[in-house]
Amino acid sequence: MSKYTFSALNYLNAGRLYATGAIKLITAGLATETGIGAPAAVGLLGTGLWNIKSAMKAEERGNKMWSDAQKSNDSGWEWKNFNGLLPYGTEYDDPCEPSIFDFWKNKLKNWYDKPVEFFEEIGTML
Repeated sequence: MSKYTFSALNYLNAGRLYATGAIKLITAGLATETGIGAPAAVGLLGTGLWNIKSAMKAEERGNKMWSDAQKSNDSGWEWKNFNGLLPYGTEYDDPCEPSIFDFWKNKLKNWYDKPVEFFEEIGTML
């Protein structure tokens, strides 16, 4: 499968996350109207916003993979392209980039440098 395929899959994932986030935000808004649902609305609001921010990350990955595919001279098929669907996937989806294990070993040591970005990326898988 080429980078175009995984780019499209990232776009589909982004759409799923946008829809989920929007539903949660609408539900949170409706729950606050009753007054009784206000405490639950806070959780829905938080997770809805997380879904939206994670959708933006998945969409960015899709854009980067599409751009990379257009610049590529080869057939576009590499085993590492599968990594493009994972959090930070564009950082280790090409043969010249670090392995998935090396990347995550370093990322887990330094996740606290950008914790919001880290949780947005993880959110793309949920």
